Amino acid sequence: MELLNLEKTKEGKLILKIDASLIKESACERRLWYMLCRGLRKRNSNHKMEYGTAVHKALESYYFDGDEEKATNLAIDHYADVLVPDKDFRDLAHLVNLLQQYYKVDTGLQVRKDPDPLLEMRFAYPYLQTPELDVLFCGTIDFVGTYFGRPVIVDHKSTAAYGIASYFASYKISPQLMFYNLIWRKLFPEDNIGCMINGLFLGRTNKNKFERSEIFEFSNDRLAKFQAYIDDLVGRIRSKLDIYFNTYTEQDGEDIFLSNFACCETRFGLCGFTPLCTANSAGDRESIVNMDYTRKVYDPLQFQL
Repeated sequence: MELLNLEKTKEGKLILKIDASLIKESACERRLWYMLCRGLRKRNSNHKMEYGTAVHKALESYYFDGDEEKATNLAIDHYADVLVPDKDFRDLAHLVNLLQQYYKVDTGLQVRKDPDPLLEMRFAYPYLQTPELDVLFCGTIDFVGTYFGRPVIVDHKSTAAYGIASYFASYKISPQLMFYNLIWRKLFPEDNIGCMINGLFLGRTNKNKFERSEIFEFSNDRLAKFQAYIDDLVGRIRSKLDIYFNTYTEQDGEDIFLSNFACCETRFGLCGFTPLCTANSAGDRESIVNMDYTRKVYDPLQFQL
């Protein structure tokens, strides 16, 4: 079986690239196996995700040079051919109106330059290096700058969520934001920086709201505990890959990376891999993979969500 996101050097050393956003999926080893090792994604494009990608592309351009028209056109180019269900409000006109409204109310955010604006910063951080395996944590930081003078890492989020306060509260324990903060402190220990969500809350009748979270401060104690979890997670992945490659070469990864049936139900509904976990046989499972999923290599140098 071909495993994606795993490279092998000429010397036989393995290099594993882990998307930092996948840390939140680590409650289920099987989900990690599918997303990280096999690179599986749902075949059908999700218009909600494409809407978010269009917003990200527009904001990257907007904060780069302030050209609103160019930024909006980038979003249009990305979203114009996306199929939107008839009853969904996220059409192209809604996207354009959202961006036009955002430009009018935007205030306080200043991007840092070094010398270019620090936008959509892609990184690959060497987290573990052994003679047999290198583990790289990769990701993309949307925006690094200041908010009314306070240094911040900013994550842009477009959402149709109604409860703004509860939506922001969930990010106080965001593994992705904690990881970004952890890596930033390792690279720039003198830089006291916080994290913030730049929220674009979508309204069905173009009554959109734009709010920003408080600046989240992650204490040294919190980050130390979080790093201990990451160390444990990497150790478990390493151990199971070792079993997969060296001990039971004929054994399915599904028999090593086990399903956690306690987390099949997510806040967005059932996990996208439920059809695979409930398949009656390995043959049925692979048939479902071939019909309903695609394989995608994670490349930190490319724009990905």
